[in-house]
Amino acid sequence: MCWIMNEQLFTGKAEYYEKSRPMVAKDAIDYLCSIVPPDAVFADIGAGTGKFTSLIAERGYFVYAVEPNEAMYSVLYDKLKKISNVNIIFSSAENTKIPSHSVDAVVAVTALHWFNLDMFRAECLRILKPNGLVIAIYNSRREELRNNIGNSSKNATQIFFNAKYQIVEFPNTKYYSYDEFVAYHLSHTTAPKPEDDAYKQYLKELDLTFKKYNIAGRYRFDFVSVLYFDREFVSNNLSGN
Repeated sequence: MCWIMNEQLFTGKAEYYEKSRPMVAKDAIDYLCSIVPPDAVFADIGAGTGKFTSLIAERGYFVYAVEPNEAMYSVLYDKLKKISNVNIIFSSAENTKIPSHSVDAVVAVTALHWFNLDMFRAECLRILKPNGLVIAIYNSRREELRNNIGNSSKNATQIFFNAKYQIVEFPNTKYYSYDEFVAYHLSHTTAPKPEDDAYKQYLKELDLTFKKYNIAGRYRFDFVSVLYFDREFVSNNLSGN
């Protein structure tokens, strides 16, 4: 099934992902914390290497970090295994193994479009408390938002939330060294792997791009942390609206 296949797409990408993918903007984290209870329990679904989990755990919240890819899980576990307010689970978005009605906020960071949306919606309803909310977060590049590129995330949020969601955006500009720039591109599932014929040519093209556009050895990415969320997710879905 396609969502099970999706769980394997990041095999061989974990090191690149951890090194280069942007964290969620601090202002976005501040905002998220302002709309949940002070003692909220989070579920980070598709937690990857734990970039979001670590930010929320630092704020003192308890977090279930759920990741189905073995390579990503290995990095996540090694990084956060000693953090007492993090429970790391090797499982899928559709079957999180989180206790029923135990979570105040379910969060998926750059991950919702990989899930089976119907099954994930049902799982959210199972694990959320009655007033819980679901938040999908994407670190999108500003030109993609401006030109409506990368519609997989937009389409996934519209389908999952039945077009009933709020959106807030926070600037998240990052400056990458050459190695980080290369790692960022190699972290994507569409990038060739070292064993692929196109790999060497891909690296050459990245090298040319960096040399052309870097400023003082840094390449600027104008990311935007975009939050999609439904404050009444449980009631909206249980009522059938």
